[in-house]
Amino acid sequence: MTGLHYSHVGIPFFRVRIIGINRDRHRRISKKLMGKNKKRPVYLNLFKIRLPVGGILSILHRATGAFLVLLLPFAIYILDRSLQDPAAFAEISTRLMSLEGRIALLIMVWAFAQHFMSGLRHLLLDIGVGDSKATARLNAWLAFVASGFIVLLTGVCLWSL
Repeated sequence: MTGLHYSHVGIPFFRVRIIGINRDRHRRISKKLMGKNKKRPVYLNLFKIRLPVGGILSILHRATGAFLVLLLPFAIYILDRSLQDPAAFAEISTRLMSLEGRIALLIMVWAFAQHFMSGLRHLLLDIGVGDSKATARLNAWLAFVASGFIVLLTGVCLWSL
């Protein structure tokens, strides 16, 4: 053998042989085996899977957290604009008291309340409170009800002004 031997670079001979010489043969064999393997992953339609209420709450916790992070620059802008002078404050308060403004405020309050209540539930689960299946399901429903109650109270307060 001339030149560099496989053992000089730390590659075992059988590995080089499989990779180099029999590459096409192994591809053909693996394609044949893939058709016969019934344990391969299948397409999961997530809209047909019925998640438990805790799973839905967990997904909403992540979604509302992302929504609140994306909402943060707009909230800072509104705060900055409202602190500039009394005319800007009056303009922002009239926009927020319009129908569109009130609906936007209710959506923001729902996102914050939902994120807060499901976050409390996750913290309680982390310390071992409500680990059983029935209690975890009840706590998930309570988080939904509590966030809905907060939105309802906020809506009553907004429309009574």
